[in-house]
Amino acid sequence: MIGFNIPIYIEGSLDCIKEAIKSRKICGDGEFTKKCSKWMEDKFNATKVLLTTSCTDALEMAAILLDLQPGDEVIMPSYTFVSTADAFIMVGAKVVFVDVNPKTMNIDEEKIEEAITPKTKAIAVVHYAGISPDMDKIMKIAKKHNLKVVEDAAQGFMAKYKDKYLGTIADLGCYSFHETKNYSMGEGGAIVINDPELVERAEIIREKGTNRNKFFRGEIDKYTWVDYGSSYLPSELNCAYLYPQLEKAEEINNARLSSWNYYKENLQDLEDEEKITLQLVIAIYTLSTVCAKFASGQEFMSFQFILYYGLEMMILGVYAIVWQQLIKKFEISVAYANKAMGLLWSIVWAILIFKDTVTIKNVIGVVIVIIGTMIVNSEDE
Repeated sequence: MIGFNIPIYIEGSLDCIKEAIKSRKICGDGEFTKKCSKWMEDKFNATKVLLTTSCTDALEMAAILLDLQPGDEVIMPSYTFVSTADAFIMVGAKVVFVDVNPKTMNIDEEKIEEAITPKTKAIAVVHYAGISPDMDKIMKIAKKHNLKVVEDAAQGFMAKYKDKYLGTIADLGCYSFHETKNYSMGEGGAIVINDPELVERAEIIREKGTNRNKFFRGEIDKYTWVDYGSSYLPSELNCAYLYPQLEKAEEINNARLSSWNYYKENLQDLEDEEKITLQLVIAIYTLSTVCAKFASGQEFMSFQFILYYGLEMMILGVYAIVWQQLIKKFEISVAYANKAMGLLWSIVWAILIFKDTVTIKNVIGVVIVIIGTMIVNSEDE
């Protein structure tokens, strides 16, 4: 029988816990809490990361920081853990559920706008199983309608959307370090504050509504109660258990990825036979690589695919330097020069990817690349 999960243990965890105990500082915001926060801020290039007692508490802090009022509406996926909804209901907001894309199990980006009303104040995005929806599209919708966005990245710690870590894309992000997660402190979480204007209030809310952090930094001579808040600080012992995992975060991540690839590879036949459905992982690639996959039937991240994708990036790099110099030297029309390079590049792809077989599907793929290139470069004229 396969267990639901096995809590992670890193050699050295007990040493860190003993160190915390010997320091006589086992309540919140001790040295290990600070180390964990700084590690995340540096790794994720985040404005501010505050450790919390759970992801639920991080979501509650987010709801308070958005200053939601009774009757305000928050859009979120219909498929999520109860904490996502609870956090906003606790401040009096109304949850508006939007259906998920059955292929990704994430919120259907195409259905968000139809759920927006004059009362809508925020969108809560859930990165189900560590897989992100189209954050570019969601952030564009939020900007258009002047909405705040919260990322429930409980399952998305160390995962990325394009070149940004989940939890650092929207206004606020929330992580979970529950026993069932890839990185664990038993019970715990973190809130990522990406809007600098929310940092000071976040510290106050986390410290029972007091400006105690300012006092510890020597900015005031005494601290007092200034705002709504609660006790969201985790124990130093929990953070001491988490810190060794962060030091080996890449190693842990690669091990999990290896396990995922194993399951994906061995379950693929069942999906091909339509006996099961695997979650769709949407990758972000260039137009030519997507068309090449469509035309050749290659699996993303196969050795051959990575080889060709890497080759494409190198050639494009050379093109960016050499091609532009040639255009300047011989005074060639930029529009026509780019079209010529697009056509040449399409031929290169045809030779590399479709050299072994020539089918109608192959040809369609190359044609899409050519048409796409012509459309993209038409703006130069």
